[in-house]
Amino acid sequence: MDISEDKIQILNDLDKNTVTIINGEAGTGKTLIGSLGGQKLLEDSKDWEKALYLTYSKLAKRQINYTIKKLRVENHLKADFIRKMEIMNYHSFWWHLINHHFCFLGIPRKPILSTKSELKSFREEIFCKVPKEIIPKSFLTKKNTINKNKETKIKEILSGLGALYHHFGATYFGKNAEDYIESRQFLKWSNDQILERNHTGYFSHDETVCWAHKLLKIHPNIRSIIREKYPVFIFDEFQDTDIAQWEIIKILKPKTIIVLADPAQTIHQWRGADPGRVNQFREFCQNCPEYIRVETRLLKTKHRSSKNMSAPENINFITVGDDFDSKDPIEFNKLKWNAKMKCKDIVIDIKKNKNISVLCLTNKIADEVTSFFRTNKYKYPISCSRYGADYSPFDKTRNLILEILDSIEKRGSSEIQYYLSNRVFQELFPIKLVKCSRRSRNAEPRKRWRLAGKLKTKLSENFGDGLLKLAIYISHIGKIVRCRCDLTVLRILKKLGESIQRLNTKQWKSLSPTEKRIKVDSVIMQYENAVAEYQNDEVSIMTVHQVKSQEFDNVIIFWFSTLAWNKSDGSRWNTCDQSHANLFHTACTRAKNNVFVLTPKGFTPPWPP
Repeated sequence: MDISEDKIQILNDLDKNTVTIINGEAGTGKTLIGSLGGQKLLEDSKDWEKALYLTYSKLAKRQINYTIKKLRVENHLKADFIRKMEIMNYHSFWWHLINHHFCFLGIPRKPILSTKSELKSFREEIFCKVPKEIIPKSFLTKKNTINKNKETKIKEILSGLGALYHHFGATYFGKNAEDYIESRQFLKWSNDQILERNHTGYFSHDETVCWAHKLLKIHPNIRSIIREKYPVFIFDEFQDTDIAQWEIIKILKPKTIIVLADPAQTIHQWRGADPGRVNQFREFCQNCPEYIRVETRLLKTKHRSSKNMSAPENINFITVGDDFDSKDPIEFNKLKWNAKMKCKDIVIDIKKNKNISVLCLTNKIADEVTSFFRTNKYKYPISCSRYGADYSPFDKTRNLILEILDSIEKRGSSEIQYYLSNRVFQELFPIKLVKCSRRSRNAEPRKRWRLAGKLKTKLSENFGDGLLKLAIYISHIGKIVRCRCDLTVLRILKKLGESIQRLNTKQWKSLSPTEKRIKVDSVIMQYENAVAEYQNDEVSIMTVHQVKSQEFDNVIIFWFSTLAWNKSDGSRWNTCDQSHANLFHTACTRAKNNVFVLTPKGFTPPWPP
């Protein structure tokens, strides 16, 4: 990996107590300059001082880890610097602060992240208690009853977003919060319910930023500790910083800052990102006497690809199907089926020794493509990983293991067996399996029930060994039904099983339910950090919004959304709109070699805008 002249010049000019804003197009090496800059600024630092590299997602964290490892192999980074660089996404940083300082927040015990089932129970419980007079008018029908189609959105707010919007003001959170800007009573009520749950020790990801903000705002000593421990902060993808992240950065005011940004990749305005955030940051730092100098630098040399991957001549536009009525769901679904078949064909053709990402416009479409790939509906099943904020294989495995633990401790023998033979598989496989029980007549369900009985006994007697058997059990059923499960889930089950086996059975059983839960969380976090250090060749499926900071050999953009394809419909995807242009540009520039764009015939996105 060559270090270009523009990067060498920037590295030479970096100094302590300065702010450096580095702009650069996709593939110009912003991640690389951030890593090398951290090393330069930590020269002659104390042993306990570190650089904190803050990014947006676990996937981006994985890419940064991969870059750092590559730089180390090529001797651009020193071995002792690797341990001095901490890489976190924003949620991890908030969680780190709360976990280490929860006693300062009046939280009685070590906080625990709620599982999906726990959050669902909490939502359902408090949804029934919401006073109707404070519900936003946009969620009510003419008869003053709650619109059934909008119940889900209200419940999402009750999960944690209500606290976020109340704490910072819904005005700043884009389209996601439009319905709540005038609903202060509803947000205050939601906030009170959420904080009440937090004080029992249970959290969701959404409200952790409120607690981190409160902690840093009212405890200057903790701000000082963070500044001393992390004298260097590196902010990745700063153009998409939202108001909550921005407020914490202003309070924290790190000693030395490197900001990495590309205005053409501003794709999170729908959740409150401000295209002018970089300019706001520059003005803020210029007015801070703590900083000796505030500079803006530009990266020009491209490394990811020799071609401009978002140029029309480098994009393979593939139209699918004939003319169709965009308002006819039957015609649209047929067209989408053909597009998924074409997408699978492309993956099969280029899969050998190449990593591939399939990028979709919505989570719903990404789920459909994932299911199609993992089943044998068309050709053979393909192993693929589904990534995203709510689709992490780490979170999925954690929820699965904690539910199994809860079942063993609270349910009867037959209930556990039913759970292991039915619900586990419906969570992991994208096909509907025949339910099985003791009286099942078909051979496959009967065998599944028998294996679940053995597994139930093993998990109860030796939980670690039981998890290893569970991984084998899942693989076996997958082969029978000719379907693929996320391979990362199986790896985590094995890793956790091996870790628990290091404790003897008596030690494990002597732990309280909370201690067992903390152990599970700890191992999954360690494994998540470990796999972040390498990239595998699996097919990755995610939305375009979840792919920031990533790069792949080949990218397939599945340009299908909902039925909003009417040419006269203002909601149609249109790359003449700046936010849509940014999204399309971001998707294309993830690729090193090839970009394939699948669109309905007659609806190819106009490019360039």
